[in-house]
Amino acid sequence: MRIGVTGSNGLVGSALVEVLARRGHDPVLFQRQPTASPYKRVPFVLGHALGEAAFEGLDAIIHCAYDFRARGADESRKTNVEGSVRFLACAKSAGIEKRIFVSSVSAFPGCESEYGKGKLAVEHEVASQGGVAIRPGLVFSPRLQGMFGSLWRIAKIPVLPLFNGGGQTMAVVHHEDLAEAIVAVLENFSKYAGKVFPVANPQTRTFRDLLSELARLQGRKVWFFSVPALWALTLLRLAEKCSLSLPFKSDSLLGLIGALPQYDFSLLPPLPHSYRNPIDLNLPRK
Repeated sequence: MRIGVTGSNGLVGSALVEVLARRGHDPVLFQRQPTASPYKRVPFVLGHALGEAAFEGLDAIIHCAYDFRARGADESRKTNVEGSVRFLACAKSAGIEKRIFVSSVSAFPGCESEYGKGKLAVEHEVASQGGVAIRPGLVFSPRLQGMFGSLWRIAKIPVLPLFNGGGQTMAVVHHEDLAEAIVAVLENFSKYAGKVFPVANPQTRTFRDLLSELARLQGRKVWFFSVPALWALTLLRLAEKCSLSLPFKSDSLLGLIGALPQYDFSLLPPLPHSYRNPIDLNLPRK
């Protein structure tokens, strides 16, 4: 199949391109900033209009792109929510039935973070029109990027605060496992059409245990003390108003505080190997 991939410069998108090519598919890269690549590239800026001609010859679309540079809830909604809905609707109008939206486990009915609410809105549009929405857990990789990279660096600190005891449930997924799962969904699309489901290692852990695990991988030990989440949330929002650079955004903390206590993995796509844990990685050590 010839498959368009947005966000192909990112951690998940780049792994997805590699898996697609390895399985004999032909990736087409939808990119804001084209990079050297043996694959066809299509100019793409999330939130900007894109004609149906851009989808010519494609059999499927996998939408991974998300613009974290959008400032404020209004700009993010216009770019990431309305932009994604328009993009996927245009793909459908161009005759592409196989459409996959990469969402997040932060999205679920009743979620409080703006990030989760935005992803949820796109999920609804995708699934109601016969597409598939996949909710990855916390994506981890030896590249130490994104939220996982932030947690890796935080775990270097010997004494850390935990929000409400750190008992929040964390679902994690290796970036290559996620890419393989997305391709498995694509290759068995009729089984998943119209569905929304999480993809992560079924063995979840608490936020406290995850931080302890990351500290152990670095040959360190960490001590915790509990603080009310509302205090931390208030301090983060004040810091953001002062334009201070912090490893966590207040919206990310809001998503963590309100994380789902459990996940339904009944639709988890099977892989040739088990879904990996961070402890299985050959991550940099002290």
